[in-house]
Amino acid sequence: MATATASSQELEMYILQNYTFDKLPTATKQLLGGSKREWDKTVLEYSLSHQLRWKKNAVRKIVSDEKKYYEELLRYSREHMMLYPYHLADVMVVGLRTTPYQYYHSIFSDMLRAERSYDSLPNFSAADALQLLGIGRNQYIDLMNQSRSKGFFRKKVSPKLLLPEQALAAKADWWWEVTVGFVTDDDIKRCSPTEHALIDRLIDRGTTLAGVLDKSTVESLYVRGLIYFGVPIEDDDCIIVPPLEGFVMNRVLGDFFEKLLYKIFVSIDEHTTVQELARVLRIDQQLVKDAVSMYCRLGFAKKKGYDRPPKDGDFHRSWHEETERRASIGAKARATAGAIAASAADPDTEGPRKKRIALLFDSTLTAFLMMGNLSTGLKTHAVTMFEAGKLSDESLDNFIAELGRVESLSEGEAQRYFDHARTLRETLQFLRKNPALGVVGEEQSEHGLGVDLLRCESLSSLDAATCSRVLRKNYALMVSMAPLSRDIRSVMSCDPPHVGPAIPEILSPWFKLWVYSKVQAGPATILFASGTRVKRLPEVFISCTSVMMTPWSHEGIVVPVNGLLGALNDALCHSPVLVEAYSRTSKEVELRHVAFPFGTSGSGAGGNAPAGTALSAHPPSPRQPTTASLLPGLEAESPVGTEQQDRLGETEQNTRDGAEGAAAAGAAGGGRGEPTNAGGGGDGATGGDDNGVDGAAGDADDRACVAEARLCELPVIQRLRRELQLDVRCGFVTLFRQAQDSEEPAQPPAQEPGQAGVDSCHSTATEGQSSSRQDDAGDKGGHGWEFFDVSFGLPLFDSQVNRAVCNGILEHNLFQDNSLHKLGLSQRQASLELLAFIAEMQQLPLRLNPALPSQQQTTAYPTASLVCVAGQVMRFDPDDLRLASKNPILCVRACANSMTPWDKAGTRMSVTSTSTLVSSTVGQYKDTCAALWVATQLPMEEGELEADSPVRQDGLARASSCVRVRVRACERERERGGTRNET
Repeated sequence: MATATASSQELEMYILQNYTFDKLPTATKQLLGGSKREWDKTVLEYSLSHQLRWKKNAVRKIVSDEKKYYEELLRYSREHMMLYPYHLADVMVVGLRTTPYQYYHSIFSDMLRAERSYDSLPNFSAADALQLLGIGRNQYIDLMNQSRSKGFFRKKVSPKLLLPEQALAAKADWWWEVTVGFVTDDDIKRCSPTEHALIDRLIDRGTTLAGVLDKSTVESLYVRGLIYFGVPIEDDDCIIVPPLEGFVMNRVLGDFFEKLLYKIFVSIDEHTTVQELARVLRIDQQLVKDAVSMYCRLGFAKKKGYDRPPKDGDFHRSWHEETERRASIGAKARATAGAIAASAADPDTEGPRKKRIALLFDSTLTAFLMMGNLSTGLKTHAVTMFEAGKLSDESLDNFIAELGRVESLSEGEAQRYFDHARTLRETLQFLRKNPALGVVGEEQSEHGLGVDLLRCESLSSLDAATCSRVLRKNYALMVSMAPLSRDIRSVMSCDPPHVGPAIPEILSPWFKLWVYSKVQAGPATILFASGTRVKRLPEVFISCTSVMMTPWSHEGIVVPVNGLLGALNDALCHSPVLVEAYSRTSKEVELRHVAFPFGTSGSGAGGNAPAGTALSAHPPSPRQPTTASLLPGLEAESPVGTEQQDRLGETEQNTRDGAEGAAAAGAAGGGRGEPTNAGGGGDGATGGDDNGVDGAAGDADDRACVAEARLCELPVIQRLRRELQLDVRCGFVTLFRQAQDSEEPAQPPAQEPGQAGVDSCHSTATEGQSSSRQDDAGDKGGHGWEFFDVSFGLPLFDSQVNRAVCNGILEHNLFQDNSLHKLGLSQRQASLELLAFIAEMQQLPLRLNPALPSQQQTTAYPTASLVCVAGQVMRFDPDDLRLASKNPILCVRACANSMTPWDKAGTRMSVTSTSTLVSSTVGQYKDTCAALWVATQLPMEEGELEADSPVRQDGLARASSCVRVRVRACERERERGGTRNET
């Protein structure tokens, strides 16, 4: 891929420099096979696909006939349904007598004749044809039905007879240029005296500004194809891109000019001139002018300061009337949205250019806004966010007003759309024009900074250097929504700072394996390499009723265990697949999201403890599972030590003492300007006169504060906080708790202390869950809650978690310079460690090609299957290696010479096969279990592996009790004459 791209760029450079075959370097000739015919073919194809002029280009040395070349260009463009070459209008209209109307008329004729779908027409071509012919999707369907009907003698109706006979009136502006087209004597005879006089004027004076001519006469001549418009763009022009009206969402063609249009869409703003934009993008200035001219022609952009013609000029009064009519319509629309007063008070509408905050989102958000039918005016903004890839701060007044009109829907998937819309509105109000954030760019603003919405996929279409220049020029800070989809590449940027996923690998399965290994927790996970054929189900998943299967660059799906092999092998034909232990009961799992940075009081971010966690009654995010339960991880099966329990008890008492203060701090709204419901309500809590109700709500808040404090003090949270330095980041940690089936006993059978053996592993987890159900406030000591995932950025799926993250940002001053400096260091350290982890697991160096656009860069695939159990990551062979399904103490079943786990000190431990383990003595079995427990379960420090260390002694005691239970079960099985296929 990299070699092909480099050779293509090299050939393009030589074509644009008008090289002949004889002047090409020897290496380039070898790429062409030493054939001059191949070079001529390459030059011709490039010239046609880029719609180059014949003059002053290399193609004139290959095609000697200019007219023949343009005829071939027109045929090529029509076959590929490209945009009409308006930059060649002087040749196309005058020389070839082909107007834009005739061009699209022939395209639609071919489509109807071949019965092609309307979706086959590219986006921009469809929008241009809609303006010229008035044929949209519904009109095309009607035309298709009419063309299929039979006429006289059972013949189909000709498509040309169904299409409009003439073009629609153009929505021209006064500053457009008018040029006479191909006019015959018959055309002159059919003209009125006014039209005849205007044609004579154009012939005598040449190209004329439209504003000095009568508007109705100009439109009449344009409809008949006797004149054509030019849209002039100068070097110092600034362009405004309002919300897109009339855009047709069909398909992306992928040709050169279309890619250029999308690049400029996400890069342009009304404070950057065309000359500056060309310099930032490092694209030929004339190409940028052609693209901007197309935007203005389609009505997707307009020149800044050209709303109406000057009053002191010699302009026709008809254009003044038209501009006043448009201005009145725009004023009514802004008044409806309540944006007139906001714009008048906006300090950034005038004066020097100020950098802004970029809020990065992905296509999932635009899909929610478009598919939900939440508001009548919201879809236009959603289309702009998706197609243009950007919604500037100037359009946010109307956008926020539309988000405020969204009505609450309380059922099904529609509630998810509503939650995203409401939380997005709150997030924009928090970030926009908020001086409390303390964001400082080159120009400090006492009113705060504006916010631009940027789509990650649109930024990924730019190469890394161009994207960096665009972001550095316009933005002081970037903040990502959380979580981002796995099929995109996050933006890598140090300047401006990026509050979100620092590198694209964080959105890949590599990150989960790395985090699980860092915190020594997480569900049992296997990452299968692409092309692997799995013949049997790994034993670690046998006790599950379903698993979470995540194909590479896709969201996870829940797959029943009995159908896993078929679905897994199908997915492995295309990409690697991550499989995680998921559900082993029929009930739904409880998910709780803990916001960070954590509050200084220990009760959650910003002192708003209840808002820091939220129980999910619906799928909380694209990255979270959509079915009921998750397999409990290792934290539930690892008892909390005495010291930890004492610390949790002290935290509980301190939190109860300060619960009222925390609730009051949460009700203050955290700088949002609107009340925050600390108890988990929607837009705010309303006080009442019933003291009983108030008391009950206070007790609920107290219990929520206690539960939040316990969660924040969980060992896995503390390890995550220390390893990833969560105090300088923002986001949320996802925990889960497995629910138990109704037929399972509420309490497990009594056991001797420390005898939570291999066969009783499920009962141990159930006991923690049962005790948690008895306490409404949460687990005492944090039992049952397990680490599942961590996401960086501002969550939009839950309003409570979003408020907690925003409060934490204000409390910790995360957006100030010193905090952003610490964030950059933390991101760099974590990124290097993650990349080193990937390289170690791959045993291959990681290479990137900076010349490729970000969307063409791919995260490295695993070269071998990997397994992660109890935080230990190792290579995995599905044919020779199987995992124990019930107890992480015996986490590996290995044959001779198979990969075995590594302990903290670097000593390789030997684990024999199943038959050897079962027939071995109790003492050998005990030592093996104890070594595995110490190596994989307990947090290790320097010197903890010594023989007399308390950690090792505790591990030996726990392993001994496990071994006694397992050996007694094996002996009973032998007495009955049966066999046990257990490790």
